[in-house]
Amino acid sequence: MPDPKAEINPRLIPILKNDKPYMDGLQAFRVSNDGVLGALVIENGEIFIYKFIDVDGTLIVDKLAKKQKKVIKVTFGHLKKAIDLFIFKQRNDGPGTVKYNMFLLFENGIVLIQDILDRAEQTIVLDDTNT
Repeated sequence: MPDPKAEINPRLIPILKNDKPYMDGLQAFRVSNDGVLGALVIENGEIFIYKFIDVDGTLIVDKLAKKQKKVIKVTFGHLKKAIDLFIFKQRNDGPGTVKYNMFLLFENGIVLIQDILDRAEQTIVLDDTNT
């Protein structure tokens, strides 16, 4: 049981794009249930993937957490306005293999992005633009 009197030290992690502070609008932000990864969707549709906790469970230091682990550009141009996203861990294919996937919800569709730290393969799950 955590100590209720323990001091909480919040950390600020700035959003950087090309090593400069990003000041434009955000569309969505979520952290995986285990706290390992976070994803941020910016106005132009790019998705910044951040890693907050290392494989051994330790919090990644601020300097390393500032840098995006990966930047993903959604390949479906007709899906513009992101509403929400959900990051989830894929079942292990074997020891030491952990992959994360993400559902990205748009106003007019849903995209599944598989293995967001490696391949980032994108598939449209729902598309309401042609109905």
